[in-house]
Amino acid sequence: MAKQRIATLPFRSRPGALPGVDVFGLDALGGRAAECGIDLHCPVRAEFHHLIGVRSGSLRITVDGNDHTMRPDTWLWLRPGQVFHIGTGAATGTVCVFQPGFFDRATVSGSPVGPPRPHGPLFPAEGEGRALEQTLCLLQDAYARTGVLPLDAQVEIVRHLLSVLVLRLSHLPPHQQAHCRGNRVFLAFHQAVENSSATSRRVDEYARALGYSPRTLTRAVLTVTGRTAKQYLDDCTLLEAKRLLVHTDLSAADIARRLGFATPSSFAKFFRQRAGCAPTGFRTQARGARTVRRARPTGRGLRPPGAGPPGKASP
Repeated sequence: MAKQRIATLPFRSRPGALPGVDVFGLDALGGRAAECGIDLHCPVRAEFHHLIGVRSGSLRITVDGNDHTMRPDTWLWLRPGQVFHIGTGAATGTVCVFQPGFFDRATVSGSPVGPPRPHGPLFPAEGEGRALEQTLCLLQDAYARTGVLPLDAQVEIVRHLLSVLVLRLSHLPPHQQAHCRGNRVFLAFHQAVENSSATSRRVDEYARALGYSPRTLTRAVLTVTGRTAKQYLDDCTLLEAKRLLVHTDLSAADIARRLGFATPSSFAKFFRQRAGCAPTGFRTQARGARTVRRARPTGRGLRPPGAGPPGKASP
């Protein structure tokens, strides 16, 4: 049967879990998704954050078409809305999952919780790796103290320790990247684009809906991403088009309608100008590359909106 959409993974608390957050072993990740009827070996779009740390072994994860090999002491932060699937490998480690809105404003301002999303795994140096491991141990200990601590106190301790973890990861010297730093105008624009699946093609429509002038919107987006609001909107549209081409069986005409293009030809022109090939050609090439990557990893894939050049390669 033709695949019409990308599977969505909802946040579901297991019995005894704290509200809005969970911490568990990497070996349980696939089983927890299976409880929701989701196979993580197939592309999925999660509604919540995954912060994955590998302790031993190796694991391949594909995020928006980019293949990453995670090795010991590496971390990967998957944001809501990104399309990912688990590849080959066997690894041990820890997964922290949490819903959007779990952190306080100070943590959101100091780390890239929101867009633009950093690209690829993080590779802490030895000293910073030890500090991260110590923080993770404290987090796991606090999470395990259900029934020992009052619930409100336990949730706040876990929130603060997880904040320390993401803040340290966010400021590793080789991986400092631009982020929103509390830019409310940009965050509102990005959320509106994501909520509409980039189906509106006009910046002035978003500006009017959000109560800003197009100039204010463009200035905010330019400050955060280095792209104009129109360029960022086109980036989001192109990424969603690539996701649908690779991970569903929708025709180019169906994708054009879903993304708000007036005609399939206008979508084809938009796609060719930005991707350098026709939508059907991209689908054929990308699906062929996915088959090859099962045997030979590659760092090429779909680039996230506002992303800079690829980061450090896996060691």
